[in-house]
Amino acid sequence: MTDFNFRKTILSNGICLHKNSYALKNNNNHIWGFVHGMGCSSTIFKYWFAWAEEMKIPVCAIDLRGHGQSTCKNGDLGKTGIEDYVSDVQLMLDEIGPTYLIGHSQGALISRLVAERDSRVIKTVSVTSAQEAGMLLSGKVMIRMLTNPKYLISIQRQFAFRLNDKDILDLMGNCLNQIDQEEMFSQFGYISGKSAGDILKGIKIKKGLQPNGLIIGADQDQITPSKIQRQIAKKHGLQYVELEGACHMVPLQEGVRDVAFNHIVKFIREDR
Repeated sequence: MTDFNFRKTILSNGICLHKNSYALKNNNNHIWGFVHGMGCSSTIFKYWFAWAEEMKIPVCAIDLRGHGQSTCKNGDLGKTGIEDYVSDVQLMLDEIGPTYLIGHSQGALISRLVAERDSRVIKTVSVTSAQEAGMLLSGKVMIRMLTNPKYLISIQRQFAFRLNDKDILDLMGNCLNQIDQEEMFSQFGYISGKSAGDILKGIKIKKGLQPNGLIIGADQDQITPSKIQRQIAKKHGLQYVELEGACHMVPLQEGVRDVAFNHIVKFIREDR
């Protein structure tokens, strides 16, 4: 399972959307939509895509602008903000209709922001989500930022930048085995300075988010610790699940990605 070879559709504005065979058939079933996080692309969901195919679940995954196979029409990834990514996801909804949005990291935050504004979102699932306004950044992340001026300068000047390999491993892949680490490094790319700055300034989402949602935290997450995930769940009155022995990169972690996917399937299918 090393390739991500599902059918792609290029939407307006150069946004690439990947669909599995059941999404292509479109037999009046709601298509599940996956939204990736910073520095990643749709390929981070390849295991969940494959399992959805086996379970005959229609799914799609977006490459946000400037990531994966999507172009960056505003000319510069570094200047691409959270609102741009929200527009990309709403463009995906124009293509697939009402959906269950499943986001990872920054993609989880974007998914909840879309859900606040767009009634086509039926349910949301947030996996190791980025924090909302009023929630403190991880102390370990702050230390890494302060000791590497490149990160702060890139955010301030809205440059695209990449975390160094040590920070990627220590903060995101601290529980991954060697094979999953190699996969993570091969997938991880550049981050938008503006979108990182947007999150640091704080993304406001009204308390009591509707529709219903599930928050999935990881007990060893160094980027967005489980404390933050519990805060998000409590703020909005959402369900919460915590994964044991799990780091931030849940979709790639052997022995964890399958547990997380089972929680997602159970949550989406209950009371439909």
